[in-house]
Order: sequence, then C-alpha cells, then structure tokens
Amino acid sequence: MQRAIYVIFTLLIFSMSAFAEDVEILTQNSYFEDDLEGWEVFLEGGAQMEAIIDDSDSVKGSQCVYLDIQQLGSDVGFWEVKLGQVILGTIEQGATYTLSLWAKGEETRQIRPHLRIGAGGKSPWISQHAQTHDITTEWAVYHHSFSAGGEKDGLLDIALGTMMGNLWLDNIRLYEGQYEEDPDLGRAGKIAVKNSDKLATTWGKLKDI
Repeated sequence: MQRAIYVIFTLLIFSMSAFAEDVEILTQNSYFEDDLEGWEVFLEGGAQMEAIIDDSDSVKGSQCVYLDIQQLGSDVGFWEVKLGQVILGTIEQGATYTLSLWAKGEETRQIRPHLRIGAGGKSPWISQHAQTHDITTEWAVYHHSFSAGGEKDGLLDIALGTMMGNLWLDNIRLYEGQYEEDPDLGRAGKIAVKNSDKLATTWGKLKDI
C-alpha cells in the first residue's frame, strides 16, 4: 500500500514538472517578480489608473500587481482602462491558446481578458478573443481557451473600465494548448509591507492602440 502511494505521488510530481518544463509561457513577467517590466497601462477618454507592485499579497512568487482605478473613461467602456503587453511573433493561426490569470477585487466586479491579433500588436486587428469574468473578493483563477484567428503578433490586455475601485492580478499566462493548472504556485515568503512601501507607477498619458 505504501509503495502504491509512493508511485502515485512520484507520477504526480513528474507530470507537474513536465508541464512546467514543456509549456512555453508567452507572457513576459507573468507574475510580476520584475515589477512592471513588460506591462503597460492603456487609458482612453480621460480615464486614470495607478498600477502598484504589491509584495504583501500574491498567489505566485512574492509580488502581484495592485490596480487603483481612480477615474473611468468618458464612455464607461471596458476598453478605456487596460493593463496589457504586446506578444511578438508567437501566435499561430488555428492553434489553441489559453489565457489564464488570478484575480480578486476590493468588491465583486467584472474584468475582460482579451487577446487581439495584428501586426506589431496593433490595429487593424485580424481577430479578437475575449471573455468576461465576474471576480470576487477572494483570489481565484479565471481562464478561457480559443482557436487563434490569425497568424500575427498579439496584444494581450485585461480590460477593466466599467467600475472604479481596486483589484489585484497575478500569474497572467498565455500559452498554447488547453488550460492546465500551474504546478508552481506559492509565495516566496516576503514580509508584508504597508501601502506606502509599494512600488508605484502612474500612467497618465493616453496610448493609441
């Protein structure tokens, strides 16, 4: 009996390690260990949002991103407040991709993770793949899979612009294939800090995307 349990445990560890080694995560700095490197805030219609690195709470590694939406855009649309990054040279037409992330809000709200495909990660877009999620005040994983409708670069963004307030995001992953759990979750053990000790980046310039 003990040998059977050992064999099952060994196979489980092996399969988890295989996923970690075989799946190429296309997002850069997906769990914010390098602060905000690779990520941008996109604002339209007079919207305002502050992106802050928070090392007091996370689901992977020692940091996550805390988003403080201070002003909605003039049309109060999802797309007027976004966190995103360009994914260059990796999207294959017809291949299945999964976009997954961990999120929680100061209160329940909606978010819309989205991948748009176009040369250089810019319009005109060949195809768009989005899914709206209702997030709660507790950390949870949200994901959707899709077949890519074009073979160009991509712009991955998390659209947030229908409600002011605060939320946290972590472990934002884009990869080829169906959804798989991340086998390597867990904080790195940093001591909690006050809000004033967080690394903040405020983006006030509108970006044409």
